[in-house]
Amino acid sequence: MYTYIPITSVTKLSGADKFKAAIDGKSFMNFEVIVAPCGGGFQVGVQTIYDADPERIQSMLNLLMFCAIQDN
Repeated sequence: MYTYIPITSVTKLSGADKFKAAIDGKSFMNFEVIVAPCGGGFQVGVQTIYDADPERIQSMLNLLMFCAIQDN
């Protein structure tokens, strides 16, 4: 079963590229960034098949996002 976490929407597909590069396939939870067309823009979200409660998954995702901005 997948756990999906919506992140944001962007107006251009290129707006999700950095996020996808920083998060896609990362950690033991093997996150997959999903970018889908929606109403003239694109919805960005993250999914995983890792078996854990949503709070634990969100916590790992938060850590990865924080580490991604810290590296810059």
